[in-house]
Amino acid sequence: LMTTEPPLREHPRPDFERPAWVNLNGQWAFDFDPNDAGEKEEWFRSGKHRFGRQITVPFPWESRLSGIGDTEYRGVGWYSRRVKLPSGGPWTGRDPWLIVGACDWEAKVWVNGEFAGEHVGGYVPFEINLGRHARLGQTVDIVIRAVDFTKDEQPTGKQIGWYTRNSGIWQTVYLEPRAKAFISAVRSAPKVADGSIRYDLTIEHPEQVDELTIFSPDGEFERVGVRLDNVPAGGGPFVVSAEVVVDRPEPWSPDSPRLYGVTFELAKRGRAVDTVKSYFGLREVSISKADGRDYQYIRLNGKPLYLRGALHQSFHPEGIYQYPSDAVVRSDYELCKAIGINFLRIHIKAPVPRELYWADRLGVLIMQDLPNYWVHSPQACRWWQEMMEAVVARDRNHPCTFAWCDFNETWGIGHGGYKSDHQVWVEDMWKLTKRLDPTRLVEDNSPCNYDHVVTDINSWHFYINDYNHAREHIREVVDKTHPGSTFNYIGGRKQGNEPLINSEYGGIGAGQGDQDVSWCFKFLTNELRLHDKVCGYVYTELSDIEWEHNGFVNYDRTLKEFGYAFWFPGFTLADLNSADFVVIDAPPMIVLNPFEPREVPIKISHWSHRDAPRLALRFRTDWIDGLGSRREGRWQSRPATWAPFQVVDQPAIRVEADVKGGIVGALLVEVLDGNAPVARNYVNLLAEWAPRPPAEALDVKTLALRFNPMDFAEWAFDGQTGHRRLSMDKVSGTGAGRVEYRLQLPEGLPLERLAAVTVLAELASNAGDAK
Repeated sequence: LMTTEPPLREHPRPDFERPAWVNLNGQWAFDFDPNDAGEKEEWFRSGKHRFGRQITVPFPWESRLSGIGDTEYRGVGWYSRRVKLPSGGPWTGRDPWLIVGACDWEAKVWVNGEFAGEHVGGYVPFEINLGRHARLGQTVDIVIRAVDFTKDEQPTGKQIGWYTRNSGIWQTVYLEPRAKAFISAVRSAPKVADGSIRYDLTIEHPEQVDELTIFSPDGEFERVGVRLDNVPAGGGPFVVSAEVVVDRPEPWSPDSPRLYGVTFELAKRGRAVDTVKSYFGLREVSISKADGRDYQYIRLNGKPLYLRGALHQSFHPEGIYQYPSDAVVRSDYELCKAIGINFLRIHIKAPVPRELYWADRLGVLIMQDLPNYWVHSPQACRWWQEMMEAVVARDRNHPCTFAWCDFNETWGIGHGGYKSDHQVWVEDMWKLTKRLDPTRLVEDNSPCNYDHVVTDINSWHFYINDYNHAREHIREVVDKTHPGSTFNYIGGRKQGNEPLINSEYGGIGAGQGDQDVSWCFKFLTNELRLHDKVCGYVYTELSDIEWEHNGFVNYDRTLKEFGYAFWFPGFTLADLNSADFVVIDAPPMIVLNPFEPREVPIKISHWSHRDAPRLALRFRTDWIDGLGSRREGRWQSRPATWAPFQVVDQPAIRVEADVKGGIVGALLVEVLDGNAPVARNYVNLLAEWAPRPPAEALDVKTLALRFNPMDFAEWAFDGQTGHRRLSMDKVSGTGAGRVEYRLQLPEGLPLERLAAVTVLAELASNAGDAK
């Protein structure tokens, strides 16, 4: 369908929105400038250059949605658009300001051929007062020169060495009216205990107004007015503080993301001069010990919180760094709710602000990484610090954001990582981040080489796809985490009592191909939930991205088939991401010998705030025989116990091989509160019966003929006649093909009585390096 509506037409900053604004997304004239001749040839002047292409703003020129789709070009690109400035109504007596949400990496702006301003930095907005170059109602030519070589000293995150680069304008461009006096920044600090929120507002030219008013558009709190009678002369920025108190306060949390609207208004003699709409949530983040525990947990609104999260690269196949539409942004956060996770670690990228808006609205906590650089130098340090300060200033009012992460892994600081002088600088930046935002937790580095410097959160990474190895690794980390330990810290530094979380894990890491993640996610998460000292995890990752295929969903956000419901009807990812979790302390596949029962340890990890007075555990075993027939077991029930924020042992469950011929099965376990399911889990079972004969009469009417996958007569895939053997009982081919078997029938078989032939086989895809 053709539409004249601009893409991403919603206001880009619902947390800082002036009522009147004009969206400038859409078609702009465009050209690359590979010889960087545009400034010398004055492309910024009308008629000096005929732009030969069109680009759709706000999508980077590498993206398909931009209409350019050039993933190879690095350098200079020029944007041009003729715009009629608004007039009348809320624009009367005000200046039109141009805001560019983000342009990667450098930008220069001309208005009607006059230089208007410039900006360096690819993740945060910049703004220019067009009133210095034109009057309201006039038509102006806006020309923007963008430069991006994606250099190693820039904060680029995974644009270097990982995924598609992102260049040029990639966030919404718009106009808004401002008087000479206007609100330039807002900083909030909520208090859950009394339902109050303190605001520090920065006002430009405060001598032009005499009152600041803060009010609720919905009548949720009393109007607060602050007189501005004694502001300093000179027109410099002036910070005004005020506090509002909600009448019937409700805390914000993932389970109840309550938001309150708020409006800030500057006035002169009772006449509104500047109006900004925003919102807030009443929530506080802290760290302290849980009752009866020796170690600390992260708390939200005073209550311990188990963080169940995923890494989020915040890329999209159509827009790279930008989303195709606001509905697609929202769908990522609805996905989080659907699969049971309560937070995302937005990875090495400052997000599009509307991501944080939907996280606020839907109740998804955010751990926000800052983009890293690749070469440590004085220039890289300056650029990174400028970017960090600007990102914190832009995003610090979102209730969803509970933590900042300054750097990612050892490579996130460049030049081989954390040398001694680098450690000092990392500590300085950690302290600066905390000074800029004392309301949140700050992590120095999300480490892969056990190299924290100083941090509020003691996190670590692992990628292991072997059960025994993963089990030993997690237990070692837990055992070595205690005050005074040097484990996971660098340079002779020691742990305090920071809460322990895993901030990246998975069985399938980057570059390991399109393999099954359902198996490893289930057993690794089960192992993490075994330890109550671990108070959260970050699975890698929410969605696939380009060549990395370990997401909960595909890169285009289509669903993957995890297959859990085959064994446990109704079982989904949300069961494995539940606040309450039934831990089966056993391998993901329990091998049973005939007539040798096995005791399976069961535990309950209780992190919800549910009372559950009628707590019970029920379980059954299901089996499938060699012909694929399934037999469901009988549910058994027993009372269960739990304790808040602890992993509590339950009586073991006895399982044994099915004497009637079961080959593979599952132990299904669930926790109930009365009749309401609270948590559920399962492990697979394998019965090691003696091998069956090649030919066997199952009954008077049924004959079973068995053969090994390697016993084929002919094999051909993509014209090849050889074969690739993965093991003694596996064979695979690439592309399309066939495997033909010739089976020897027993002598004397009455073929005239043959009524049907059923073929059963075990088939799977092969990722290439599977064993």
